[in-house]
Amino acid sequence: MFYSFYFHCIYHLINMKSSLTLLCLVVWVNVDASSAQTEVKCNVSLPPTRGTSYTPADRNLFLPDERVTVTCDSGFWNFFSRQTENTITCKEDGKWSSSTTDCEQIEGACINPTVMNGFLVQSNERNVDPRKSKIYFSCNEGFKPSTGGWWGEATCTEGTWSGIVECIDKSQCGRIPVIPNTRKVPHSEVYNNEQTVTIDCKVGYTSETKTIKCKDGEWQTPLPACRPQGVPCDPPPKVENAIVKIPYKNKYIKGFEVNYECRKSFEIEGHKKLTCENGSWTTPPPTCKRKY
Repeated sequence: MFYSFYFHCIYHLINMKSSLTLLCLVVWVNVDASSAQTEVKCNVSLPPTRGTSYTPADRNLFLPDERVTVTCDSGFWNFFSRQTENTITCKEDGKWSSSTTDCEQIEGACINPTVMNGFLVQSNERNVDPRKSKIYFSCNEGFKPSTGGWWGEATCTEGTWSGIVECIDKSQCGRIPVIPNTRKVPHSEVYNNEQTVTIDCKVGYTSETKTIKCKDGEWQTPLPACRPQGVPCDPPPKVENAIVKIPYKNKYIKGFEVNYECRKSFEIEGHKKLTCENGSWTTPPPTCKRKY
């Protein structure tokens, strides 16, 4: 038990001509020591540290048994729980039930990218390893993904988003369509309306048309088709106990060569190499004879 006191003063006007008199009383109050103790509270950083947000968000002091939800931004998590969202409780001693109230950046995780002229939507999956997270994106009105369609998916791989594309104007065209048997040459991600691109066929192939044109956001069809020059050959003839080390195809272009090889304990007789010329293989196939 201890005592405290305060002054209580009264102003008194005796009459209109006299001055004011001031009467002060000292008031003593008995105070219970237990009621004077500081109230126990838990606190969080306000504003929160980078990558961290709290719910409720407008307070930083909480009484025992009150709860706070800690949510981590993309690329951050609770280091101890390895989760991106945790609910913590204020304990009687003024400490939180969790070892930390802050989120930490994860090495190898991806930070949400900025999609120009578009927007992101987080995956609904909870507490997924941020190093393997997914996001979905779409484009604003008047724009479209450069890969076609109207939305896309991106996956975090070793700290980099794979699958993020550009949102382009609807009058533009995205990547050139895949045309079989063309040479791989560098191409742009975006092509303007009325822009023309030349296609180069592989050696042994040719196309009647060698350009494609972007028209009002679409590649004009029909697309060029690179077809074998000359008359193609059927698959090379089968030889017992032999193989040819090439991928099997229905047709082989002019000038294509195949080499036969006999299995173990057999030896080849005849020409082991055949060449496609004008729809036929140049020489008869070899044979494989058993070794004695």
